[in-house]
Amino acid sequence: MTNGNSNVATFLAYSVTGQGSTFVPMLNVTVDLASPKKGAGRTISDPSGNVVWTRPIPNVSGVPVWLQAVQYGQASNLIATSIQ
Repeated sequence: MTNGNSNVATFLAYSVTGQGSTFVPMLNVTVDLASPKKGAGRTISDPSGNVVWTRPIPNVSGVPVWLQAVQYGQASNLIATSIQ
């Protein structure tokens, strides 16, 4: 994620179901994901508002996935991709 709020808790959310609209009360934000899951635990953004996640993924090559970074009150643009 780039250009988020600096030095705040940031989470990675994902869905293998697709796009949707789901309100996340604890973060006071609506994500553009159907049945979102937490892809990475709490990570603090750097002073520029950036976060990088590196996550191992089981052998599920070709599975479509939708991703969004989430901070309190805001979510990043939605990214749709396939696991390589």
